[in-house]
Amino acid sequence: MEIQEQCESGQTLCYQTIKGHDNEVKVTGWIEEAPKPYTPVSYRLVIPASIMHNGTIYAVTVIGKKAFAKACFDEVIINGQLTDIEEMAFAVCHWLERVEITGSVTRIGEYAFGGCQLLQEVVLKSGLTEIGENAFSYCSCLTGISLPDSLKTIRQTAFYHSGLRSVSLPDSTCMEEGAFGYCEQLKGITVSPNHQKYKIDEGVLYSKDGQLLHCPCHKTGVFNVPAYVNGISGYAFDHCWQLTALNIPESVTKIGPDAFSGCTQLISMRLPASVSEVGKEAFQDCLSLKEVTLPSCLKTIEQKTFWGCQNLESVQLAEGLESIRNKAFQRCFKLDSLIIPASVRLIESFAFVDSCNRLKLQVAEGSVCYQSINGKLYDLNGKLVRLRHCLSAERKKAKKAVPPVRMGKKMKKEGLTYQWTADGSGLVLTDWLKRQHSLTNLDTRTTSIAAAPFEDRPVNLLAIPPALDQCGEWRTSEEWKSGVYGVTAARIEVAEGNPYYKMINGLLCSCDGTKMYRCPTDATGEVRVPDSVTTIVPGAFDFCNKVTSITLPEFVQDIDNLFDIAECSQLTDIHVMGHRGEYRSANGILYGHQGKLLAFAPRHKWEEEITVAEGCLKIKDFAILFAKTRRLVLPRSLRMLPIYGPSPLDAALDTIVCKAALPPAFSDDFDYKEKFNITVLVPAASVSLYREDKRWRLFKEIKAL
Repeated sequence: MEIQEQCESGQTLCYQTIKGHDNEVKVTGWIEEAPKPYTPVSYRLVIPASIMHNGTIYAVTVIGKKAFAKACFDEVIINGQLTDIEEMAFAVCHWLERVEITGSVTRIGEYAFGGCQLLQEVVLKSGLTEIGENAFSYCSCLTGISLPDSLKTIRQTAFYHSGLRSVSLPDSTCMEEGAFGYCEQLKGITVSPNHQKYKIDEGVLYSKDGQLLHCPCHKTGVFNVPAYVNGISGYAFDHCWQLTALNIPESVTKIGPDAFSGCTQLISMRLPASVSEVGKEAFQDCLSLKEVTLPSCLKTIEQKTFWGCQNLESVQLAEGLESIRNKAFQRCFKLDSLIIPASVRLIESFAFVDSCNRLKLQVAEGSVCYQSINGKLYDLNGKLVRLRHCLSAERKKAKKAVPPVRMGKKMKKEGLTYQWTADGSGLVLTDWLKRQHSLTNLDTRTTSIAAAPFEDRPVNLLAIPPALDQCGEWRTSEEWKSGVYGVTAARIEVAEGNPYYKMINGLLCSCDGTKMYRCPTDATGEVRVPDSVTTIVPGAFDFCNKVTSITLPEFVQDIDNLFDIAECSQLTDIHVMGHRGEYRSANGILYGHQGKLLAFAPRHKWEEEITVAEGCLKIKDFAILFAKTRRLVLPRSLRMLPIYGPSPLDAALDTIVCKAALPPAFSDDFDYKEKFNITVLVPAASVSLYREDKRWRLFKEIKAL
């Protein structure tokens, strides 16, 4: 039975009765309502202990799969009799900051809070027994968590690539491979001397049966694996980017998946003769790795074992190897030759995909499956084995543009090229002469304009005929289905009676006025978006280089991709009428989500300094990429910076003042070898934290404010 009831925090939640459990329900989702005038949106969610429906009380015991995935809540409080949070229940909730579980939850499912980049505080109560795979992975701002004594199992990669700085494992807790993998800020995992399974030796976590489980990412130089270790667990050295060499003893027999993934400074690796198993992706993205020697006990090189080892030049394969799996040596661009042992019986077709076309394969004498002739691989019958060394030609073929619509016979008229649609109901404009600067003579039967003709060919005047309903877009592409992507016309006119478009305030809009498609490129000064508009499609202001300010309506909801390219080179201000909607403005800067996201800063306004308002948690990618400022002031509240703007890539930027006590995370990874010529000023008590951070330490100088 499906039930809908309003909860304490104001949202209407959807429930489903649980088969076999009388009077129990599962939360399956919520009904998201658009913000209304004078009605503030609630960003706090309280899951009730029970609900009443038609006189019957139902206990809320489960939050269902993907129930609140990608929802915009700041805080979640889980009450009462709830026992299970299922897979992806709150996955990728970009604005979730705090989670409090006050009920009787025993299990947090796979990826339940994965990708919640701003999640900072998690309160777990006693009774929790399991944290699922990837449950808190990619939670970049989660710096600490208190694990209850009742916790029995932490599944694989549960906290992968999170911002944890310290972790204490309860005595009865067991963790699977990579539970804390790629936690760059994690200085170490703490366990008591009485722990049933684990021990700490010089900051590295080992199991008492001889497995090396976790090495902190901050380890530097050469690492000597102790002689009592018999296996290296998956993700054990994941992204230990400062390690240059490892000495592995003969006692080690197994190396798990992703064991050395992302060890970007590791130069050479010799595996002892005792190693009989190496997991997939074990050396993925070891960018500096040049030489590898594999033992004779190793039977299989698994998938992506050496994926992305761009400087790998020499690989010694020992007799005894039997198979090389797909993508094992993908993107190993400097691997020019490889000797295949006679024992190899299987080389999968994509084993060397994207590697150099010059790769020469030589098969040792005595092979029962292969032979080599002029560096190419043949079977014993002389048939060429078609390994996919490089897919560039196939990728180009795959990326070949598809026609915007299924079209029939061509027609030329007045210098314009059309094709009839498959059903013969209309014409599609596909091309026009380059010398033509205006499109005022479109055939009245034209129903669509292909996107490709507009690329780099702006027109002075575009006259939209009465039947046109698709202007400058690929009909087969979901991404641009509601836009006039690619249209760069100085002036636009819409024929009377067109049921799809109309001009409002000189802007091309939908006929009902709710969508804005295009601002003509000859628009100058201030542009005021109509009050009826709720959605501005991507590219709406591209190449509008004469526009100096834009005024947006109060309840515009969807402008996420509006300024990705930031082509308005003279834009100085953005204003939002009011503060009750999703977006607001301050000092000419556009903020979203109640001021917590810096969405866009006009590039032309600030020559010396941009000051980000207090309360902002995140700066959107590309938001300040093209700004000409020399000094950027970041607030105490900031938790996340983009890679692309403000970033080290901005040539004009020479000083960043960051007032945040903890170094803000970056939205994605970047790897540079040279320092950036930018000085960073931070609170005096935080200087050491910034200097130890993998990315902030790349800046020229870090000093106290």
